[in-house]
Amino acid sequence: MGGDTVGSGDDEFDDVDLPLEHTINVSVIHQNNDGSTGTGVNIQNDSFTVFTGQFLDQSTALCIMSPQAGFTFNESNITVVDGVADTSDGIYEDGVDGALTAKIQTITCTDAVVGGVTVVKVAFTFENVAITSSENISIIIKGNAVDLSSNEVFHRISTTIHGLTSPEDNTQQVFGDGSSGTLATTTAPDSNYTVNLADQTNITNVFINNVSQVLGTSSNGVERTVAIYKVKTSSGHRFVTDGDLFGFGGYLEDAGTGLTASTDPATKILAWLNAHGGLIVNLSAQTNNPTGYDVSFSVVVTNAGASNVQEEITVTIKYTGDGNPEGASFDLFKPKQVKLRAADYNNPAYD
Repeated sequence: MGGDTVGSGDDEFDDVDLPLEHTINVSVIHQNNDGSTGTGVNIQNDSFTVFTGQFLDQSTALCIMSPQAGFTFNESNITVVDGVADTSDGIYEDGVDGALTAKIQTITCTDAVVGGVTVVKVAFTFENVAITSSENISIIIKGNAVDLSSNEVFHRISTTIHGLTSPEDNTQQVFGDGSSGTLATTTAPDSNYTVNLADQTNITNVFINNVSQVLGTSSNGVERTVAIYKVKTSSGHRFVTDGDLFGFGGYLEDAGTGLTASTDPATKILAWLNAHGGLIVNLSAQTNNPTGYDVSFSVVVTNAGASNVQEEITVTIKYTGDGNPEGASFDLFKPKQVKLRAADYNNPAYD
């Protein structure tokens, strides 16, 4: 209630009417070029408070237009701002470039990088208007966000496959068809990819590695089979381990016996590969999109149980793009527990 301050005479603080506070909400509505509801853009609007009688030109506002995942949106994508066609400098002034929404003096659209992502800052200045109530000031900005799913971007995979020479005679001829000694072969089945660096076999003491590189392009949200690697024993040889995660040493077929109910040799080898997948597949930390990769194994055994048996392991790498350039390196079968090794089909050391 009004009245004198208790214990004193009239003073200047009695019955003071404080100015009312008003909220000014400033928002941007995104539309596609054709006027339909905008896609691919998030909006961060702005608001501020003023007092009754305060002039609006004493305040500014800033809205942010940021692209959603899988899109880009830059100032250059804007075609219309508040009913005014795109200007060369991104500045829109009321009465100069066209008629802006009431109380707006200028709108300035500029690109900025926030957290590694290019966004559009939409800055507002206002007219010299006294405020007497809360206001909602809203404009429409038209422009199509770029859908990266239609863009092809650079993608590279470099792979090293590791193995050991024969435990009998220290040769590499336990691998490959005939006497080729080829540890692995690389193919790039998708038409967007090619084998840029063909299989190169290097031998250092008992260690063999196969190096290859696949180049191509990925597309946002699209899964493609990037590379297939095949490792095959030569006739009369089977894959072995000298000591796996479970402490088992012997033929991989036998190592997988306790991992599946199947009696099929290929299925047992596959079970062993899947159980050791975390060791077999090592993806470099430099990748920008590690979750985009899917690595799987398959196995074929020819002439099982015979003296001319051959076993083949296939590693397939699929990749789902995220719209960004990507480069990755894979080390396959590198740790000692999973290094590729083959021995004579009837070597008593592995039975």
